[in-house]
Amino acid sequence: MSGAFNNDGRGISPLIATSWERCNKLMKRETWNVPHQAQGVTFASIYRRKKAMLTLGQAALEDAWEYMAPRECALLILDETACILSRNGDPQTLQQLSVLGFNDGTYCAEGIIGTCALSLAAISGQAVKTMADQHFKQALWNWAFCATPLFDSKGRLTGTIALACPVEQTTAADLPLTLAIAREVGNLLLTDSLLAETNRHLNQLNALLESMDDGVISWDEQGNL
Repeated sequence: MSGAFNNDGRGISPLIATSWERCNKLMKRETWNVPHQAQGVTFASIYRRKKAMLTLGQAALEDAWEYMAPRECALLILDETACILSRNGDPQTLQQLSVLGFNDGTYCAEGIIGTCALSLAAISGQAVKTMADQHFKQALWNWAFCATPLFDSKGRLTGTIALACPVEQTTAADLPLTLAIAREVGNLLLTDSLLAETNRHLNQLNALLESMDDGVISWDEQGNL
């Protein structure tokens, strides 16, 4: 297996090597089947469930793409099951990915597409880059994928921010870019959650005050009324 990797002389990532071992028991490298795709009511349900993340994520990707165009790459948002929910970027690159089956609703789990950053980021909980023959499936050897997991305000995995491009177009900045976008979206989700919680407490306090006939005295942590 080691002879199939090209990791620029830095050795094989244990994460990728372990993934290869799992995939080697499940599938063949030479064959490529179009991944399963959620459609219709199923995809609409998934999309609604991730509406908050998508609203913030799509805005962040659009801002990033504004400064990246016309680079040959695609920016993706996936949910925690590695289902593609949103795609943005170069139209030609998006079309090439579509030919492989990477469309809205496509499941990119390891058991479906083999070793790839799109699934490894969710599995490992860390930013991952796979390129060329680091992918188990030969159909992906012309591609580079960078992906960073996205966590909600409670620290639970809620999705993935990813970048895909032809392998000759990849740069050292691709993985840090997905990390920066994921952190931005994560911070915005946390801010929204804290604001909603604050508003809930304020509404409860107002309801309590309106129901009381007696006066209320309050003070801060310094003892000031």
